[in-house]
Amino acid sequence: ICAQSGLPMDKARIVNGKFEPVDTSTSPTNIAYTLEALVAAKDEQAILKILKTLLNMDVNDHGLFYARYRAREEKPSVTDKFISTIDNMNLTVALKIVSQAYKGSLEIADIVNVLVKRQDYSVLCVNNRLMGGLTTDGAVVDWSVSGTLGSEARTGQNVLMAMNENRINRMPIVMAPDIKIKMYVLLSGERIPVLATQDGAAFQMLVPNALLEEESYKNMAVLQKNYLRVI
Repeated sequence: ICAQSGLPMDKARIVNGKFEPVDTSTSPTNIAYTLEALVAAKDEQAILKILKTLLNMDVNDHGLFYARYRAREEKPSVTDKFISTIDNMNLTVALKIVSQAYKGSLEIADIVNVLVKRQDYSVLCVNNRLMGGLTTDGAVVDWSVSGTLGSEARTGQNVLMAMNENRINRMPIVMAPDIKIKMYVLLSGERIPVLATQDGAAFQMLVPNALLEEESYKNMAVLQKNYLRVI
């Protein structure tokens, strides 16, 4: 984590017992997971430093953060002006977690409120479908995960529902209503239903549950348990 901004660097390595930065840039997703880790560590001061830095960082006209920033600067400058849907949504989730963890802190609540309220995801919704991002010239990029139940699609759906995005006429389609549940045969011969994510990775299946309380959805809880039995 950089002393100047409080933000995490993207990559580092340990060489002969010494910390050596490899990539000193950062992303909204890096920042999001760092905030969540700091909530678990109960490090309020580190969280507050990151939030104050976020307030001073450049965003686009819709309050969305860019893909990459220089983490070692007090006011991190932009190095990649692509707007990533999932990067911003990961950060939205983290900010919501921070606000719930520190309900008694007016300073944290005020900053989080400003950061979340200015995010306008309607620019990323086309023909009732959530898209993947915006290029530097404002072109909308399609999203290959839209229509699956991987981590990115589930995060996107939950963020839009939580924010009650009133700038969008209808809730866009992120998760396909006709998603296919596959039957997997265990070595014992037992057949169990398993949800196939877009790439089959455990990350895609399990990570959202750590942040979105998906155990409240009974069918999802069963599918996740079955996934663990398979892998």
